Amino acid sequence: MSEKLDGAGERIVQLRARRNMTQAGLARAAGITRQSLNQIERSQVIPRVDTALRIARALECPIESLFGPRDEPEIVPVHIVGNLPEEGMRLDLAQLDGRWIAGESDLLAKIGAGLSAADAVLRRTEEGPMAETSLDLSDLAENLFVAGCDPALALLCEAASRHAGKGRCVWIPCGSSVALRRLAAGEVHLAGIHFGEDDGANLEGVKRLGLLKSCLVMRFTRWEQGWMVRRGLGESFRGFDDLPGGRIRLANREAGSGCRNQLEEMMTVRGAAVDQIAGYDSITVSHSDCARRIASDLADVGLGCESIARVYGLHFIPLSQVAFDLVIRRDQLGKPLLETLIDHLAIGKFVRSISQIPGYETGETGRVLTP
Repeated sequence: MSEKLDGAGERIVQLRARRNMTQAGLARAAGITRQSLNQIERSQVIPRVDTALRIARALECPIESLFGPRDEPEIVPVHIVGNLPEEGMRLDLAQLDGRWIAGESDLLAKIGAGLSAADAVLRRTEEGPMAETSLDLSDLAENLFVAGCDPALALLCEAASRHAGKGRCVWIPCGSSVALRRLAAGEVHLAGIHFGEDDGANLEGVKRLGLLKSCLVMRFTRWEQGWMVRRGLGESFRGFDDLPGGRIRLANREAGSGCRNQLEEMMTVRGAAVDQIAGYDSITVSHSDCARRIASDLADVGLGCESIARVYGLHFIPLSQVAFDLVIRRDQLGKPLLETLIDHLAIGKFVRSISQIPGYETGETGRVLTP
């Protein structure tokens, strides 16, 4: 039976997942029972022609792509965002400036208790990196890459993907300077940044890379940034002045990140040298990565956001409320998924859900900072 269907059930499941549809939701849209759809997805029955047409119509795809002969996987050349993964590693794909861009799906900086969706696997060839995928390239072309360090970007991407007709929004965790450089290099559609507490600091960062005219800058959130402290150390840690001397181990962030910039400002003000701080050369690549290192007793303190400190059961000492902004390429504003993402900055339920995260403030969410 499954040979006759030639993998149709599996393709329905995959496309349904990409459309963010439940089995019950697809059955309802196609006018069939969930039990019937379950049998079709498990390749236990061959649907009638009218049923197959209704399923294809509900999934907004040609009937041949579901019930026709299985196509060979597509292999496309890709530009890798970040480090080149090992052969066979899973990739997220998107299209920008006439080329396919790819990022590693299973980054330690964002992986949780399990794996998330991916689009392809990496094939390393003499011609360069290639992505092998069995998914529809026209769907993958609608994907959106979002770079930045705010953990709430994961929620924004999830919400936008859930309400989009095609494509999904992929969060690439990285520091503010790296996110901006990736935006300038055509590796992401949107960058999230925080260089200080006011509008001027972020706008100056955008201006330095010559992106002020070509990009729209919008406020996403404000959140508390400060010291994440190992519970065993607790309130005995008073702040930066306890770092020089080597007794306290620092989990540092990568150069160019907002947290690293804040640390170096404190070092300059107090005249502290790098070799006075134990762990200065230990680099973490996200708030979660930094907190994980502290919670694992590999470090004692690090700079990060209150919400992640709470997740890892760390003590938190607030230092400042940073402004986190979204920098969006204007030439991408017609992209449906990007418009859906921007629309969410004005949806009350979504904004309220962000405001409920410890340390977050959303009074300015959606405010445009550039003309």
